[in-house]
Amino acid sequence: MRVSDQMRVRLAFRGLGGPRAKLGDAQEQVTSGRVINRPSDDPTAAAHILDLREAIADIEEYQHNAAKGRTLLGAAENAIGTAENIFARMGELAVQMSNGTTGESDRRSAAEEVAGAKEHIVDLLNSQVGDIFIFGGYLTQFDPADPNPQPWLADGTFNGTTDAIEYDMNDGLRVPVTVRNAQAAFEGIWAALDQFETSLRSDDTAAIEADIDSLSARREQVDRARAEVGTKLNRITFTEDVLDRTNIDVKAQLSGAEDADMLEVMARFRQEEIALQASLQMASRIFQPTLMDFLK
Repeated sequence: MRVSDQMRVRLAFRGLGGPRAKLGDAQEQVTSGRVINRPSDDPTAAAHILDLREAIADIEEYQHNAAKGRTLLGAAENAIGTAENIFARMGELAVQMSNGTTGESDRRSAAEEVAGAKEHIVDLLNSQVGDIFIFGGYLTQFDPADPNPQPWLADGTFNGTTDAIEYDMNDGLRVPVTVRNAQAAFEGIWAALDQFETSLRSDDTAAIEADIDSLSARREQVDRARAEVGTKLNRITFTEDVLDRTNIDVKAQLSGAEDADMLEVMARFRQEEIALQASLQMASRIFQPTLMDFLK
């Protein structure tokens, strides 16, 4: 059978196709640094890699929620710490003003300080991070029913909800990031200051002495609220540690599944390059003229 030039071309291209494809695959792995560059490379491995990437995305979302929760609870802890300092000062002031040698003018001046403390307490209870009131439950800054919402009114009345905002921080784990039932947590603290102010303005030493115990009880109430926030912060810290370790582990699995061993890939790339060069040399010989070509 006579071998035509067309048959020679087909044979040559058929011989070059395999080495060129293998070299292309090796070059792609060298460039990307990955063993799997498309699902068709290894469907099973590609599906596993997709699952790992989804797991990492979920973990990073949980980490983001934990960071936001830590910010909210950190702001709550700072606000409650300031309120605690206010009641410590009010307790000292009550002891001073209960002294019989203290004059009426001193008590009037002290009453002005207490009035300022009442306003400060309301401001602290209305603290917010972004549009979230940390002591207001589900009430937010952008409540369509109220253009200027305040969870705590100027007279110490609670205007929020008794719920706590919760964030997902792991599969099946929702952690509260605001104070639950802030109404109960801080109920009566403004009224205690208001009563103390009234006692000072009326120059009633007996009432001021009674206010000492009331202010002390409200300070303990604030301390309990601070302890609750501290417990939630500790829980978030523990959750973040778990998420960080899990994220490292899953990323290590992803790296092992898709990252190429560069020494191995470079060696294979060189081998495929040599194989292609050999195929090119063989193809060039197919088209070299022989004496029989001239005799035809």
